[in-house]
Parts: sequence; C-alpha cells; structure tokens
Amino acid sequence: MSVKKSVLEGKKNNELYIYIQPESRFVAQAIKYSFDILKQRGEIFSEEETNRILKLIEEKSLKEKQESIGEEAWDKHSVEDNNAIELFSQLSIWGFSIAFGVIFGSILLAFNLKKLNKPKVSIIVVLFGILYTVFQFLAINYLEEINFVIKRQTFLFSGVGALILHYVFWENYIGKEISYRKKSIIKPLIICIVIFIPIIYSIIIVNK
Repeated sequence: MSVKKSVLEGKKNNELYIYIQPESRFVAQAIKYSFDILKQRGEIFSEEETNRILKLIEEKSLKEKQESIGEEAWDKHSVEDNNAIELFSQLSIWGFSIAFGVIFGSILLAFNLKKLNKPKVSIIVVLFGILYTVFQFLAINYLEEINFVIKRQTFLFSGVGALILHYVFWENYIGKEISYRKKSIIKPLIICIVIFIPIIYSIIIVNK
C-alpha cells in the first residue's frame, strides 16, 4: 500500500498529529511517515508515547496484511489513505458489468481513466462498452435462432466483457500496482436501478 511521503511533508504539524492518534484510521505507512516527519521537525515524544505509536504502526501493518490475504485479488491495492486517488474499484467494475451490462462497467472504468487524465482512452473504453453490448445482443439472438442456447449466456458474455475491461484496459492504462481509495458506488447503483426499473416493468407487462 503506497503512500506519498512528499504529500505528508506538505502538511502542518497539527495535521500530522491526527495521523498518529490512537483512533487513527490511516494506513500503517502513513502513520510511520507522519511520526518520522514530526521527529525530523524537532517534535519531542516521551518513551511511552513512542512505544504507543510504534505499537499502533505494528498493529495496523498486521491488520493490513491479514486483510490483503482475505480480500479479492484484484482489489488488493485499495487503501483507506485520504491522500490516495479515489477510483471505482476493480471489483465494482466487474460487479456492474455482470449485473447491469458491460456498458455500465465501461462507464465506471472510463471515469477512472478520466480522473487519471487519460480522456482519449476513457472515450475508447466507453465505445468498447457500447460495441460489445451490441455484439452481445446480436450474438445471443443468433444463438437462440439456431437453437444453440448456452446456459446463463448473458452472464457468460458479460463476464468475458468484464475480463477484457480488466486485463486490456485497467492493467495497461491504469496499472497493476496503483494504490487507490474505493469510490462509493451508491450513485451509479441508483442510476442503474432507475434505468432498469422501466425495462423490467416492460418485460413483465409483455409476458403477461
């Protein structure tokens, strides 16, 4: 989990003290950097306070290692550090692609790319999402016409599209090792639900 020390060096002492408080929610590296910077600036810590901070860093490091083992492999670079860039997580993009369609996953990924100042690639990603959705629709219809229906074919096609978003676009244009804060999916989730309510309602009416 990467934290930029230069960012912390630009903060005032009273801001750095927030990082080393007992209830600190920051990652171990950020706490360590803050502690080191404060000492370099001549701040004095008692032996008891020093031991408390070192113990806090140790406990945070252990917790982060345990969490990284148990969490999804492609979300392992997400951090809670407020200095990290905020992006929609890889797991969120996968989930939206499967649940709502590749076009929605591509929009989330495009937001990330735009945030990273890669507007051209973000447009390409959205275009891919649109074209892949059209291809998926045509492919499924064709398979049904020739009576070659694959079980859960919609999810299968969506899963393939999600893999392309990850391995072709995320890894090549965002990177495998980038550390980021997870951006809330509440807004895009609400938008998707609002879009799908009339679609589901229309399907129910047609099938009556």
